[in-house]
Order: sequence, then structure tokens, then C-alpha cells
Amino acid sequence: MNRYVIPDVSAKLIMEVVKILAHSPRALDISDIMECLGGEYSLRYISDVLVACCQLKLLKKCNDSYLCNEEDLDIIKRADRSELYLPFRRKLQRYTPFLLYADFLSKGYSSLEAASRVKGILEVSGSIKKIEKALRSWGVYAGLLT
Repeated sequence: MNRYVIPDVSAKLIMEVVKILAHSPRALDISDIMECLGGEYSLRYISDVLVACCQLKLLKKCNDSYLCNEEDLDIIKRADRSELYLPFRRKLQRYTPFLLYADFLSKGYSSLEAASRVKGILEVSGSIKKIEKALRSWGVYAGLLT
């Protein structure tokens, strides 16, 4: 079984979902979260967003509901929308697939080559192109990549 799943989802939406849960006095399930987002996104996409949130340790899953990680609760609650990239950056800098990806980039590998190595070394499920797109876009959102 693969330890890492890196869905190709928007970092901005990841943080919007985390912000919703930070303000919620109770755990929310996926239908609650979809309602908070105004039904703009498919069930599949929100499910992938929640996978990413849990992989990055921004949320924790309890049965079929989600809670904001206690460690990040106050920071996320107080953050303006324009500052949500900061707690995301902190989590991304602790996320093994991203650290490995950034290391290969810093050693002169292309983005696709770096993602390919991450996929192989860490046995990440999914296509290399989607993994590459997600890691690259998350790094740009966090201000860690240009």
C-alpha cells in the first residue's frame, strides 16, 4: 500500500477548506464542507482536497468527519485570506515528498524528473504528470518555488 497520495488539487482551495474547519465548532463531513463552499466543486475534487489536507497534516480525519489540526488552529483562524499561504508553507516544508522534490530541483533536475524520482522512491500513487503539477503548484503558492 502506498504511503503517499498527492492529488492534483489547488493549494488555495486546500487552505480555504482548512480555514472553514478552523472556524467550525464541530467536525464536518464532506457534505458539510461542500455546502460551505456553495456546491462549486465536485464530490471527487473535494474528496481529493481532503486527502491532501490530511497528507499535509493540516486536518485530521475522525470517522467520516474532519477536524483542524490543533497545532494550527489559532494561526489559521487569525490569518487573513491573503496570509493562508504561510501555514501551508510551514506544512509543505515538513512534507517528505515536497522536500525530496525540491532537493532534486536544486540539484539541476527538471520538474518532471524530480517528480518521477519522488514517485519511484516514495512509491507515490498516481501519474507523474499530476504529481509534478501538484508539487510545483503547491511550491509556487507557498512562495518556495518560482
